[in-house]
Amino acid sequence: LFKAGLQEGMLGEEVKNLNNFLHIYFDGLVNPEIPLPPSKDIFDKETAEKLKLFQKRHRLKESGILDNDSLLKINNVTCITMPGYSAKARVR
Repeated sequence: LFKAGLQEGMLGEEVKNLNNFLHIYFDGLVNPEIPLPPSKDIFDKETAEKLKLFQKRHRLKESGILDNDSLLKINNVTCITMPGYSAKARVR
């Protein structure tokens, strides 16, 4: 869906996917049957700030750049599932 190295000023589908992930992570989905709102395909200041907050919550370097450590943490997040994104189910 996206790769490491995304940063402010970049454009494209991978940035759009990152924005979708950050939207779901921070705002959640009340009903997964309702489609996501249109997502930006630009990595702007808002994207960088949300990514920094994600990094802070997971005790990562707060760079606002999607580095390898942040990407690995995103891939290990188990509390959400996005279209085309397979997350492990948490069993209690």
